[in-house]
Amino acid sequence: MTKPKEQLLDHAFKIFEPTRKESVVEWAEKNAYLSERVTEMAGRYSTSEHPYVREILNLWQDPKVKKISLCWGSQTSKTTTTYIGLGWAIDRNPSPILWVWSNEKQARNFSNDRFLPFCEDSEAIARHLPRTSDGKVDRDRASALRIEFDRCSMNLIGGQSQRNVRNYPVTFLVLDEIDVIPEAIRKDVHDRVKGRRSYKIFQSSTPI
Repeated sequence: MTKPKEQLLDHAFKIFEPTRKESVVEWAEKNAYLSERVTEMAGRYSTSEHPYVREILNLWQDPKVKKISLCWGSQTSKTTTTYIGLGWAIDRNPSPILWVWSNEKQARNFSNDRFLPFCEDSEAIARHLPRTSDGKVDRDRASALRIEFDRCSMNLIGGQSQRNVRNYPVTFLVLDEIDVIPEAIRKDVHDRVKGRRSYKIFQSSTPI
């Protein structure tokens, strides 16, 4: 039989025991939801089909890693892994985000067809979306190319004009298909993280 003194000590140890930090993968598999609007295999997000993305996702919260550069084959969860990482950032580490696409049309179409539905369908992210007085998503503040979350903002731009990239100092910078973004543009957007002690650059390409 456990003595009262031992019970008290056990309780005290539990109070002061360090809390283990939740990983990005743990957050994602508990909070991210992919509906029929964004995938044919709707349901709660899981890394079981693509276990190699676990390491990539967890790098989003590693402060020692400033840049992640990956070359992915098509249909290997590249884009999904990117927006799952951004979903974690919006919910757990809110900071300014810039997502650079090869052109504005691609950015707009992806945002409307996949990213905004993902945000609306995942409760952990949906609660950060701007709302109107009647509780609906405010489409003026959550548009295809700019989303004003409650604690951070996200801009999606086409990487074909330097004019597009010079106004966004950011913490999280994502470059999709860097091979088709002009080198001068890539240099300009990398300058957007200058002066920030904490930042993350995530860039990807697809092999020809």
